[in-house]
Amino acid sequence: MAGNATARRRHDPGAFMGVSPEHSAYGNAGVVVLPLPYEESVTYEGGTARGPEAIIAASRQVEWYSLARGDEPVFGYGIHTLPPPPFFRRGGGKMAAGEIMDRIARETALHAAAGKFVLGLGGEHSVSLGIARGLAEAAGAFTLVHIDAHADLRDIYDGAPFSHACVARRIAEIPQCEAVLQLGIRSTSPDQMEFARAHRPGSGARPMIQTWFAADMHAGDGWERELERLVDNRRVFVTFDVDGLDPAIVPATGTPEPDGLTWRQLMAAAAAVSRGAGKVVGMDCVELAPRPGLHHAEFTVAKALYEMTTMFVLGS
Repeated sequence: MAGNATARRRHDPGAFMGVSPEHSAYGNAGVVVLPLPYEESVTYEGGTARGPEAIIAASRQVEWYSLARGDEPVFGYGIHTLPPPPFFRRGGGKMAAGEIMDRIARETALHAAAGKFVLGLGGEHSVSLGIARGLAEAAGAFTLVHIDAHADLRDIYDGAPFSHACVARRIAEIPQCEAVLQLGIRSTSPDQMEFARAHRPGSGARPMIQTWFAADMHAGDGWERELERLVDNRRVFVTFDVDGLDPAIVPATGTPEPDGLTWRQLMAAAAAVSRGAGKVVGMDCVELAPRPGLHHAEFTVAKALYEMTTMFVLGS
């Protein structure tokens, strides 16, 4: 995939980062982008079903050149952009949430088993359960790194066990999930706190749950070193809810919370995971709800995904 960078042009208008067919063909790509425009359990502002399309469109405005690396890393691994799976297309009738998760899992496992790094684009956060199941099927035991404003450890919410508010709890129940490492949390509840305490490091409970609240991270009290230590050469799945960032950075999300993570904290977290993990097997990005006039939100998310994917695939 080497070549003269100055001669490259954006050729594929449907591809993430707009790379040419040479670097976006499935057989040449180390990364596959899986759009999952699912929106069923949203509880505040909607619009997440439009997130994948907006992120892909914005990514075509992101420069290939990475200041952090001093080159154009996308050409070192290649990115193939899949269409949304057919079960998201209109006209097929409404499908139960459990079946949707099963189908996402099968789709994810198919590409992970082919050796691809899967980058899922939601949609609401519940899609992460399907991705996690698929990665577990293809790759085995994993640690979840969960970047979010919300703990998402509820057992059930509004009568729905597959609600976006329950996704970390459902992933924790996957037998192959060894640990849940949460970053940027600033909204939770007594039942979620109790569940997390029962699974705290040293409790002997599986999976182990470690939570860094946003206030902990703002205090700068060694969370990066501890995160790097806890991923401990394991296989890692990273789920990135955009409301983990401060709403001043990404305001276009359905459930914003103040005092969120900064861009530099997000990049520091990704670098710590990259340094410590044995292998990052996949990542998703969820809960972007595009708003007219706020296109900087999807651009910021697209750029973050490019930088994070590069760290996870090539190393930080």
